[in-house]
This record gives sequence, structure tokens and C-alpha cells, in this order.
Amino acid sequence: MRQTEWRLAPLDEARERFLREVTFSPSVETVPVRKAHDRVTAKPVVARRSVPEWPLAAMDGVAVRAEMTAQATPDKPVQLSLGREAVWIDTGDPLPDFADAVIPVEQIGVVDEKRVQIFRPVPSWKHVRMAGEDVCAGEMILPSCHRIRPIDLGVMLASGVEEVSVWRLPRVGVIPTGSELVMPGQAPERGQIVESNGTVISGYLREWGAVPDYRGIVPDEPERLIQAVQSAVKKCDMVVLNAGSSAGSEDYTVSVIQKLGRVLQHGVATRPGKPVILGIVEGKPVVGLPGYPVSAYLGLQWFVRPLIEKWFGTPIGKANEVRVRLGADVAVKTGAEDFVRVAVGEVRGEWVAYPLAKGAGVASSLSRADGWLRVPIDHSGWKAGTCVSVEMIHPRGSWENRLLVAGETDVGLDVLADRISSHISGFTLLPLPMGREEAWHALREGRCHLVMSAGDMSGTEEAEANEASWVCIHGWRRVRGWMMQPDSGHRSIGEWLRQGAQLLVHPRGTRSRQWLEAQWSDWGIGPQDLRGGYRVAANDRQIAAAIAVGSADIGIGCPAVAREFGLLFVPAWEEEVQFVAPRDWLRSPMGRLLVDVLQSRSFRMRLEMSGGYRCGKSGEMIGSL
Repeated sequence: MRQTEWRLAPLDEARERFLREVTFSPSVETVPVRKAHDRVTAKPVVARRSVPEWPLAAMDGVAVRAEMTAQATPDKPVQLSLGREAVWIDTGDPLPDFADAVIPVEQIGVVDEKRVQIFRPVPSWKHVRMAGEDVCAGEMILPSCHRIRPIDLGVMLASGVEEVSVWRLPRVGVIPTGSELVMPGQAPERGQIVESNGTVISGYLREWGAVPDYRGIVPDEPERLIQAVQSAVKKCDMVVLNAGSSAGSEDYTVSVIQKLGRVLQHGVATRPGKPVILGIVEGKPVVGLPGYPVSAYLGLQWFVRPLIEKWFGTPIGKANEVRVRLGADVAVKTGAEDFVRVAVGEVRGEWVAYPLAKGAGVASSLSRADGWLRVPIDHSGWKAGTCVSVEMIHPRGSWENRLLVAGETDVGLDVLADRISSHISGFTLLPLPMGREEAWHALREGRCHLVMSAGDMSGTEEAEANEASWVCIHGWRRVRGWMMQPDSGHRSIGEWLRQGAQLLVHPRGTRSRQWLEAQWSDWGIGPQDLRGGYRVAANDRQIAAAIAVGSADIGIGCPAVAREFGLLFVPAWEEEVQFVAPRDWLRSPMGRLLVDVLQSRSFRMRLEMSGGYRCGKSGEMIGSL
């Protein structure tokens, strides 16, 4: 039965109320320091011995008593007897009992095997590491609630601490729900879904310092779900349920939590992530996450991570924010706080962010995202070029060396991205699918590094207006044609479309769409003559995937993608693919890397082996447009 909808609470309000209602009393355990990395201290750690424990030489030289050198001058050096008045010593060696200073070896004159001479006086304790210089016995070296880093391990061991008291790791029950779910490794039948969220959730829990307890798939049966939650609550410190958190006819999570305990909140005013459930059962927090991967991740980040931080007594860290310029429009509906995934790159010394796919089920966009753009509840978005703040997910190093390529999509870009990444670690490529004119605007306004396009680029308005500013580079030559099921038979494409074939087309402004519209004109038909109509898909692979499962009959693509999906490919035309970039940019490390990879033997072989590509001129300069 459907659940009654709750008032949607703002995110911050819901989180603060939830954390106030939850109390933890974690136990303490003692672990060897060698195994304490990333654990959280339960009480202050105190040094058992000083570091160093006694005075040590800070230089190679001779150890002396400082007062014996008081009269030394370059003209009248003081001679000291080795063994009684001076001792050769290496860095890190303990000082002899009589000594209180070290004279570096380069400042010493050797008279013979038994004597050295000193040319300048040395003050007491010069070039000596004093006892306790690093750590003194009894000194607190780590406070309570401190997450132990590798360097902390060394400090503890050096100061005589071999065991440390830490908070017990919280055990978090993970319960994926849904009768449609099957375990990884099992081939899903039509209507079934491989359960992957549980693995993702468990991975983040480990990263944050918890112990995930994966409880297995529970079908959409209230009694089974009740049993699963009761069992998890008995053995775990907190419980996460995935899916079944909405208000559909088979969404039982909220009613189960109500039956077993209290529901504090059902739903937050966010997109995605709205249908989150926050509850308490037998004094333990229970969080119901939406089934869509992106929504599940957000709910986990918003509500479960703060629970783990509260368990350890560590503060909730503020997100690292970066000012960026939007590379494309961001449009949302008002009424909820939107969290838009963005990918970031640096263009002309400025950070540029591009929104990724919006759907809450598009998990791949989350893996590609560098951060979140938070759009206030009463805001409808921003235009391209606007400066905004983005909450970063990853450290800066993962997005500062990113190549932004606007324009056509192509299998060749996948190969190019892989070769760039393997050529120099840390460099990545992000395709920005858009029509030719839109891509040119992005290049001219500094919102991308270069444009990839098929066919002749010289006819565009931007190219003609700035022809001295741009350099054109050969990419590759590719075959394009029709993709269809192998049993489609040989028939006239135009006639087939008139008879009702379901057609998938590329977005407006792309070369494939332009060719198709010209072909319609040659056939004497228009979109109104297509009995089956047509739908737009983002790229070749989306078109091929739809044809492979029978939700479309025909579309344009390349031989490599047709082969991947077991489709018939009928060639239609060949075309050149080129890159256009600012002349100055090609002198940059990223520009030189692009040309080097395009010209490399490994790239050319990989792309040509995929089928339908020729790379004889890849990386060659065509010159100004």
C-alpha cells in the first residue's frame, strides 16, 4: 500500500535533528601501534620516553667540551688529544659523557693520528640534538578523537608507545532490498537488476572508518524486511537499507521502521536524494536510502557519514569549495535544493565546470564527477559563463590536468583518452558532446581546450572570423553507416522508414544528424513521413544498445560499435575527423601531449584494430583554417 507523504525538510534541518536524536557509547579497545593506521584515539597518547633520549650529534665531526675551544683562533688553533679531549663522531651518535658540542669535520685540522686542531671557539651544545628535542617523556603526542596517520605511527613507536587505545569500529548493517535484484555474477533476466549499490555503500563505509556488514538481498516482503532489520539491529551499531524508501506500492521501508521504532523524517527537499528515511530502532539509527545510485550516494554522504563521525567524535569537515565558470547552462526546477554533478577542467588559467547527466540512476556520471553544484531551493539555475562555487569531491590533482574536448562523440575519443592517461599519469580527457556551432562558441569563449568535428570546419562563422587564431590537426578517417539487427534483411532504408521502422538519431548540430537530414531530402521525405517517428540518442552506443534490445530498429553509427552489440552494419559514407585548437595552446604541455599521442604507433594501431578507422595522418598539422 502507498505511504502517506511527509513534509519535506530542508537538508541541514533534517541532518541536525537526526544527529541530535542519536546517541552512541562506543567501547574502547587496545591495538598494536603497527596496526593502528586510520584508527581513532579514544584517549590522549602520552610519550613513554624522550626523543632523543640523550644528546646526539647533529653533524659528522668531533665531539668536544666547548670550554676547551674558547681560545681557538685561525692564527693560534687549539690542539686537542683524540680520545681524551675530542672524539670522532657521526650524525646521530650519542655524545660522550665529557662532551657538550660537536665541531663539523670540515672545520677541523688533523695534526696526526692522535691530535686535531680547532680554529674557532664553539659554544656549548652547538650541532647537538638535545634530549627531548622532538618529544619529551610524559608529553601528549596525540589528542583524543584523532585519526591516526602514518607519521603518527612513527612518532608513537619512537617515543616508546607500542599499544594505543582506540574507539571500536562501528559495525554498519547494509541491507539491499528489492525482489528484482540478483547478486553480482548472476546473469539478470528481463526485469532484473544486478545488486551493485551494496558494494558501493560498503566501500564508502570502509573508507570512512566503519565495518560494513552486508546482510544480503531482501525481497519486497514486509515480514522478511522486518526480520532483516531486527537481526541487523541486534548485531550492528547502525543500519542502512537501500531501496524501498519512496512511497510506491512495494516500498515498505518506512512502515517497517515505524513498526519497529520511530521515523524521524521521510523525505528531504533535495534533487536527487529526496526519498530518504531517518529513523531509530532499539536506540540505533536506521537510514533508508533511495535505490537510484546517485540518490543512495548522496543520502549516505549526508546522513551516514556524519553518524560515523559522531561515533568517533571527529568533526564534520567542511566541503572544499572552488570558484568555477560554468561551461554550459544549468537549468533546474524550483522547490528543492538541486545537487548537480559537474566535471572540472582548467582553461586559460580559469576553472571551468560542466554539468553531467542529471538522472538519479546515472551512476556513471557520479564516477566522472569532480564535485557538486548546489542550487538553492528557490533558484532555477544559471547560464553558461556564470561564476559559481562548487563543492569538490576529489582533490585538485585529479582534475587540474583534464583535457576538455567539445563537439562530436566517437569511439576514437575513448581510445585517445586511454592512450593519454597511460602516456602520462594524471592526464585525463573529458568529451563534451555538443553541436558544431555550440562547440565553436565554447572554444572561442574559453570554455574548452579544443573542438573535435567531422567534415570541413572552414565554413563556420567562428572559423572565418578568427582564422589566424586556430590550428587544425588531423584526427582520423572514419566510416559511418546504418546499424540494424542482423535479420533486418536487405531493403531500401527510405522505404523501411516510410513503413514504420523505429529510428534513433543523433542530436542537432552533429555531423551524423546533418547527413541524415540531407539524405531525407534526397529521398524526398521529411520527419512527418516517418510512420514510426524518431527519437534522439546521445551517441552511437546508446543507439546500438536500443537496437540490440528491440526498442529501436535502425540508426547511424560506426562498424566498431555495431560489432560490439552484434548488429549488422551497412556503410554509407566516409569522413575526416579533425581537431581545432588555439595556436598558442598547442605549445602547452597538454597540447604537445595531444599531438604526441595522436602520432604514436600505439594509438594508431588500437584505433584501426577496432574497425572502420584509418589513422595515416593522425596528429599532422593542417595549418590555419
